[in-house]
Amino acid sequence: MEKKEFIEHLNHLIDKKIDALQNRFDDLNNDLASDHKSSAGDKHETGRAMIQLEQEKLSSQLSQFSLQKETISKLNADPTNSVQLGSIVRTSNGIFFLSIGLGKVTIGEETIFCISASSPIGQLLLSKKKGDKIQFNGNSILLEELT
Repeated sequence: MEKKEFIEHLNHLIDKKIDALQNRFDDLNNDLASDHKSSAGDKHETGRAMIQLEQEKLSSQLSQFSLQKETISKLNADPTNSVQLGSIVRTSNGIFFLSIGLGKVTIGEETIFCISASSPIGQLLLSKKKGDKIQFNGNSILLEELT
């Protein structure tokens, strides 16, 4: 699998998450707009406050995914000689994509762990080259391939 293909896959995953959050946000807006004042005023106000809190939470998540999408758009799809932001690293312990902290992503038969450069393993991998070893959680991990 090529790095460019994987980056496109990540963009698609994030777009789907953004769409789902936006749809939920729109549904809450509709609920808020159609909510009419009932005779139980406190219950009405509590319901509105809960909807607004949920909207704030969704807005924050939308913002995070937008930042992730922006980060991915800046990644270089060209192969690299040393691990840097945008590198796919095949190791004796799995495949890592140094980009955003999205976690485990499966594409086809492969599972790739999307990790942030600021994560503990991301920091260990930075600037390493094919054939280097790192120590992580008591395990020796060999960098087998780098793209």
